[in-house]
Amino acid sequence: MGKHQQGLSLKKKIDVPSGRITSIAVTDNGFIMCNDMLDNFKDNVIAYTETGEKSKSCTVSNRVYGIAIIPNTDEAVVSLPEAKIIQFVNLSSMMTGRQLQVTIKDMFMYGIAVVCDTLIVSGSSGNVYFIEKIKGKCLKSFTIGTGSICSFLPIISAGSAAPFKTSAAPSLTNDWSAYTGDWSASADDWSAVPAATTRTTNWGGNSAEDWSASADDWSVTPATKAHSPDWYGSSAENW
Repeated sequence: MGKHQQGLSLKKKIDVPSGRITSIAVTDNGFIMCNDMLDNFKDNVIAYTETGEKSKSCTVSNRVYGIAIIPNTDEAVVSLPEAKIIQFVNLSSMMTGRQLQVTIKDMFMYGIAVVCDTLIVSGSSGNVYFIEKIKGKCLKSFTIGTGSICSFLPIISAGSAAPFKTSAAPSLTNDWSAYTGDWSASADDWSAVPAATTRTTNWGGNSAEDWSASADDWSVTPATKAHSPDWYGSSAENW
């Protein structure tokens, strides 16, 4: 069986005077890219419209490599590989802002991404670092290889801090007694659940929280608000 192939055509070509394009990030009205110049730094962070017209640029006085947009803000972050600095850039004014000096054991810092409130950067020796975005503290790191990690593609919604959605959570027939995850930012609708946001109570039998107003379908649950029966084996209730 033959494969269906769809032809691609060049719509527009953008020329840069020197350097190389190492990273591109999509904005609300176009895109922004890093021009990795080795010296004579000028206009090395450039914004373009969605039609490919240059709109603004700014100069970062160091090599730039990776770029990522901070969701729900008007800022981007740029990695400076040799200086191991994270540079903040205002997207409206295209002005450079504050910097975070990052302490990592790799010689260079390349890729950068934003997930929730954490910056993730990669190094030249196969290491990945989670960086707190206010003070630049390294929260944790791990090694996935020995070579340079040049870029990231986040697949987690930046606005969601939940450990996982309820679709991935254990079923109601399992033992929830040891679960301590934070459901406050779950993508599922927990808006009508009582104020306690971290469900640390023993779901295996001792919970006295009122789930009667939950936005999820608890219509087959008995009227009692205290779910005292054993949820994971001996319950005669219809769950």
